[in-house]
This record gives sequence, structure tokens and C-alpha cells, in this order.
Amino acid sequence: MHIGFNMYVLYVLGQMLEPALGRVRFGVIYAVALLTGSLGALLVSPHAITVGASGAVFGIMGATAVEMRARQIPVMQSGVGTLILINLVLSFTFSNISWGGMWAA
Repeated sequence: MHIGFNMYVLYVLGQMLEPALGRVRFGVIYAVALLTGSLGALLVSPHAITVGASGAVFGIMGATAVEMRARQIPVMQSGVGTLILINLVLSFTFSNISWGGMWAA
């Protein structure tokens, strides 16, 4: 369920953020968030086996929130804030979800 929700969030936010930033800048933000999220997961639990890119998705959520705030669009009223909150709740509610990546992203 968590991976499916991350895929949905990445699709929705990618459609909003990529046209605003351009393909290259969007890709760079995703790649940096992916690497820092992976590093965070390693630092929090170095011996755990993890799969997924939650840190990258949280990085895209953060970049979307920053871009919306720069354009003076209310994040909570747009629905993006709700997606961020739902993903945070899912990350801490379900077991076997590495939360180290979201802190680094």
C-alpha cells in the first residue's frame, strides 16, 4: 500500500512540478533526494534491507511545497499538504517502512 501511494504521489506531483521546473531540474531534484534519502536510511538503520524510494518522493513533495509557496499558492488548500500528511501517517503507522529516508530528504 505504501509503495502504491508513493507511486501515486510521484505521478500527481510530477505532473505539477516537472512543467514548472523543466525535465532536467526535476530530474536533479529527484536524484539528489533519492541519494540523500538512501543515505538517511543507511544512517538510521545500517543493517536493514530496504526497497523503494520514499526519500525521493518526500524530496519531490518538499520541492512542490517550496514551489507552491514561492508562487503564493496555499499548500494545504491545494491538496499537496494533505498528500504530505497522509504519507507521513502511513510511514509511521505501518511496520517495516524505513523512515530514515524521509528525514534526510
